[in-house]
Amino acid sequence: KDSIMGVVAGVQLTLNDMLRPGDWITVPARNINGTVLEVGLTTVKVQNFDMTIVTVPPYSLVSESFQNWRGMSDSRGRRINRSVTIDVDSVSFCDRRTIDRLKEEEWWGDLDPEAQHVNLTLFRRYLEHYISRLPELKTNDNMIYMVRELAPTPQGIPLELYFFTSLTSWKPYELFTASVTDHVLAAVHRFGLRVYQAPSGRDIAMIAEGLRQS
Repeated sequence: KDSIMGVVAGVQLTLNDMLRPGDWITVPARNINGTVLEVGLTTVKVQNFDMTIVTVPPYSLVSESFQNWRGMSDSRGRRINRSVTIDVDSVSFCDRRTIDRLKEEEWWGDLDPEAQHVNLTLFRRYLEHYISRLPELKTNDNMIYMVRELAPTPQGIPLELYFFTSLTSWKPYELFTASVTDHVLAAVHRFGLRVYQAPSGRDIAMIAEGLRQS
């Protein structure tokens, strides 16, 4: 029975072009995350990124779900979806000095400097402009970029960056994503905003020390 199921599943994987040697696939249920080496009628061999080799019967991939990253490779674009959580108490209307400083920057565009502006709104606009100027940005009809706010949580307001990059290889992708996140964390203070961070033992010790001194 297993042999027959394996042959049928192997044919199905091949005829439907669901799997090819060289594809990067992930199957969390079977601890598979790597490159397909062989696709046979009775076995599929995958080399994980930790260099281990995993062999599974084809019918396990047909009966269970698996993720094939070939579409990302073919499109030459990889999604970046990162968010930071903004402290709600730091969201406010900008004062005149802040507006006078920011209105000279390129991203300000046609905003009215005499109007009332919220610092988080301006920060979103700044980040969208920053993303649009990245040479690694990948755009087409299906690859949009945006900066959006998610529903507030007890930790604050999640601010999400959603865009695609032309860097699809693992290490360049991770380094680029980290540089974008670093820029966001460094720029947030220019707008009078704070990123939420859970209190650490050091924070509690400083509070306790302040109470003792008072």
